[in-house]
Order: sequence, then C-alpha cells, then structure tokens
Amino acid sequence: MGFDERAKNYDTRSKEVRAKVLGEHLVAQWKKYPTFPKSILDYGAGTGLVTIEVGPAVDVVYAYDESKPMVEKFKEKLTDRGIENIKPIDDIEDIPEMVDCVLSSLVFHHIDDVAAGIKMLLKYLKPGGLFSLIELDTDDGTFHGDSINFTGHNGFDRTWLKEQFEACGLENILIEKCYEGDKMIERKPHHYTMFSITGQKPEA
Repeated sequence: MGFDERAKNYDTRSKEVRAKVLGEHLVAQWKKYPTFPKSILDYGAGTGLVTIEVGPAVDVVYAYDESKPMVEKFKEKLTDRGIENIKPIDDIEDIPEMVDCVLSSLVFHHIDDVAAGIKMLLKYLKPGGLFSLIELDTDDGTFHGDSINFTGHNGFDRTWLKEQFEACGLENILIEKCYEGDKMIERKPHHYTMFSITGQKPEA
C-alpha cells in the first residue's frame, strides 16, 4: 500500500507522540548552531506530523510532499487548528525563497541515491543554512517488513550517512539519537532507534 492509499488513516496516536519528541529534539539541535533558522523547507512532509511540531519555533515552513492525498490531509489539519505559518506547496519549484533550514524526516531511506537527493535539496538552502534529516538506524529489514513494495534502505549507518553529508560539502555535522520505540510487525514488537543528523552549508 502506497502513501496515497494510507493518507486517510496515516496519523496514529503513537506517530503523534513520536512526532512531538522529534520536533522538540530538532529545535534543541538547531539551537546548538550560531544562528537559529527562521524559515524551513520540509521535504516529504506527509500529513505534517513533524512539521506542525517545529512550526511554532520559526517564522514560516514550506511543506512539500509528492502524495497529493497526504497534502490534502495536511491542509485539513492546518485549517482545523488555525495554523497560518505553515505553507503547503504543490511543486517544490514553487518555493518562493531560499530557506534557512531544509528538513526531511523518514524520507531518505526511500531515496536510492542519497547524495543526489541531498544535492537536489541544497539548492533551496541559503549559505550557512542547516540541512537536517531524521532517519532510522540500520536494521535487518524488519521495520519495513509489513510494506510489500518497499525497496529502499533498511535504515542507515550513521558514519556512512555522515560521509554522504561531507561529500556534498556540508560541515559542522551533529549526529544524535532522537527516538526509540517499538513497532508491531506480525503481532510482535520490533524495537527500533532513530537519529538526527544536521549539517551546515558553507557560507558563500
């Protein structure tokens, strides 16, 4: 089942709890850099679980997802909650400005060429801006064992992902554990851990 089909029932209580933890973690990590971001591009924002958690800390978030049903669900939540500083965009090329931070949460394990994905997004990031990913630590494939058509990465080795950041020119890289939990797979709990990795685009 793809994300279009999952949009209606994607949000669960456990995902909302996790998103709150991730949002608080990201804000704390960004505060460790000299300049806190005022504008964010959230790439692969889905239904906005993490986006909504980081939104209050910044002036504006541009949220993009290729799944239109996910975006529609996101827009409904923004309307219901009266949130005005998060702006869903239908095409990533519609972003009206370069941003202080690019964020992507649990997206890059779906991207075959990680370095190419990073480079594509860096063109929307201001010099000196922050590039942040939330990702799964490497596992044996169990986490996505219930996803029939999953063909991505089974999480990431932190050192390997840091090397991809460095190869793309990012510097001042921070890597921190940000979450651990259990996911039910075939009625059995599968323990998993997640980490954040943030790098800084060099000043021009």
